[in-house]
Amino acid sequence: MHPRHRALGAIQVIAAVGAAAFVVLAASAWPMFRLLSIPQIHREYRCVFYRVLVLIGVYIAVAAVLSIRFPNLAAACAAVALLLLAAERWRARPGYGSKRGLPPGSLGLVPRGPWIDDGFFLRQAEKYGPVFKLSQYFRPMVCVVGPAEGLNLLRAYGEKLYTPEVPFSARIPNGFLRYMSPANHRKYRPVFQAAMRQRVIRDGMPDVDDILRNGLAAFAARSRAQPDPGRHPGPALDALSLEIMLRLFAGVRSEPEVVSRFRDLLGHLVVGKAACRSSPKESEALDAVSALLRGRVERLVALERPCFLTELARQGPEAIDDPTVMFNLVYMLQNAAADFGGFLTWTVKLLIDNPEWGRNLRELSRTNGPEAGKVAESIVKESLRLERSEFIYRRAREDIRFHETLIPRGWVVRICIREGHRDSEVFENPGRFDPARFIQRSFSPAEYSPLGIGAHACLGASLIRIVGAAFVLQWCGSYDIVVLQDGPREFGRSHWQPSSALRVRLLECD
Repeated sequence: MHPRHRALGAIQVIAAVGAAAFVVLAASAWPMFRLLSIPQIHREYRCVFYRVLVLIGVYIAVAAVLSIRFPNLAAACAAVALLLLAAERWRARPGYGSKRGLPPGSLGLVPRGPWIDDGFFLRQAEKYGPVFKLSQYFRPMVCVVGPAEGLNLLRAYGEKLYTPEVPFSARIPNGFLRYMSPANHRKYRPVFQAAMRQRVIRDGMPDVDDILRNGLAAFAARSRAQPDPGRHPGPALDALSLEIMLRLFAGVRSEPEVVSRFRDLLGHLVVGKAACRSSPKESEALDAVSALLRGRVERLVALERPCFLTELARQGPEAIDDPTVMFNLVYMLQNAAADFGGFLTWTVKLLIDNPEWGRNLRELSRTNGPEAGKVAESIVKESLRLERSEFIYRRAREDIRFHETLIPRGWVVRICIREGHRDSEVFENPGRFDPARFIQRSFSPAEYSPLGIGAHACLGASLIRIVGAAFVLQWCGSYDIVVLQDGPREFGRSHWQPSSALRVRLLECD
């Protein structure tokens, strides 16, 4: 063969090797592409989306340069990538680690199921049992299904588990209440328990009723505006929730400029987006909201307007002067407004899908007020059970043996409360919206714990029950709802939520 032909053939072989290596290297980034393919990552975690997009771009560019300039090195890297892909597929087998005692379930990287299937965790439990493994993004995780199993785990191994901190907690000197060390938690939780008593909530209910009445009337007027094709209830209920929480937390009543100021400042706090880092603007907003709250204390005490802030002040100046207390109050306010707004939206959606409950409650409220209150409260409890139950995260400090399975040190533990509320042995026909179940009997914390379990359970149980029932009574007693369009549910910030396509009109009933 002519030397020129041999050289040309060698170049072609090298080019082919480089091209094959590039294809393998590009394909090995599939977990990253899989992450970007999840719609909620782009919608709710944009900082993650764009960082991963840049990382992929850099990776592909480096792979291309290696494949063109150093094809032999690229081929070696491609061989390593193939081995890693094979290892990932081996690790994704449901039986992986069974000899070590790991629970069943796949550790495949970036599972899409939790993001696109609201029954994913329940189906995994039906397939593998109440304890199974899964990947949370790229971290291995053990899922424990149900409040009963979660309580058993926390009671037996609470000292071997800790709550993984999220970035916003670092803004607080001793951390956010949920993520505090056991010693700090024992110190600060009673401070907030004393401030958020049921009596304080009930004292504020006349103002809350006015906020509900005015807010729903304004939403009804906007939803009927022509040619506007109805409104999604979510934004209006979020705004309503913020006004309610400002009244209960900070004594804000009929002060639109103050509400607007709080709304602007709280908008800089990125509580729910744990995957994104906090920004300097958040620190400034946190200081400003804290100062705004402190500045209200003296006036509210003089007005004798009870709220959580004045109750903290009654405990002494050390509470108001403690940045851990005040920063916690700020984030609790922001969290409560967001979570309660989401809860109200789900309650509306469930009443839309089950209109007989609204009609029956309206008739009952005209004839038997106390009984209507019980039914409204049962609607709140059933809405929490079906759609707004907490999931709880912990991380293992050391190896744990639970249900004859191993939870390795450093692994994430997710206690799936919502899925436990689908237990047919506890709740007859568990997928059905049936508030009557809460009228007919009561449930233990091991059966029903929508707001968390153990020492770190949410402090807002009374708030949601009392204010939620007041909302249901006003909504069902005063309005008929016309659904103009709807769509499938979507995964939002941390919970599933009604479709963003939902549009309704709210009509005053006779």
